[in-house]
Amino acid sequence: MKRIRNTKGFTLIEIIVVIAVIAILAAILAPQIAKHIKDAKVAKARADVNTIAAAIGDFYKDTGRWPTANNATGTTGTSRTNDGIYVLYSNQGTHAAGHSTATNYWITWAGISSRGDTFRNQMVLNWILGNSGWHYPIKTGAPSGLSLTDVLGWHGPYLKTVSSDPWGHKYYCNVLALYYGQGTYLYDQCWVISSGPNGTIETPVGSPIGNPQTGEINSDPIGGGGGGDDIGTMLK
Repeated sequence: MKRIRNTKGFTLIEIIVVIAVIAILAAILAPQIAKHIKDAKVAKARADVNTIAAAIGDFYKDTGRWPTANNATGTTGTSRTNDGIYVLYSNQGTHAAGHSTATNYWITWAGISSRGDTFRNQMVLNWILGNSGWHYPIKTGAPSGLSLTDVLGWHGPYLKTVSSDPWGHKYYCNVLALYYGQGTYLYDQCWVISSGPNGTIETPVGSPIGNPQTGEINSDPIGGGGGGDDIGTMLK
């Protein structure tokens, strides 16, 4: 019986065999490819949170304070009795979920105009709460005999942009934990954080002041008891 060949010279059986081999290879390689994609996203998120944290450090170096103001003169947010912004977050991306009341504060504070602001407003534009007339004092010059580095002032932008994390959610920083008052921090851990692959923040926003006699603070490690997949770096 004569075998039927197509115009390229391949028989139908040969084509079926090739397709079968490709399907088998795809089935073998697909999990490996998916793992590499996941690993690449985690690596990107780690790089992003480190970049944001470094930029916040540069902001502090220039201004002598943290990006926590929510008033026209950039003077609030320096202590527990002079509070300002509680959470900074990226413009792009959707808000992550929170698995409990404690972690939902990340989202709640970010959604309140007087308690949340964007990295872009504070560190790229110097427009506090998006208001061009509200800003940190700017490093514009120095008195005679001093260099610019001797003068504290906003000298950004400190970031080019802050996009969403690789899973489409916002990055956050609980800058409330950077407030300082009465010799002790109001919250003990300040994170720049991504909610990770599951899109849910498991990391507590911060722990209340602990035993004043021992200095012990009631804090949980990132991941909310080990069950989460948050990706973050700690500023303090």
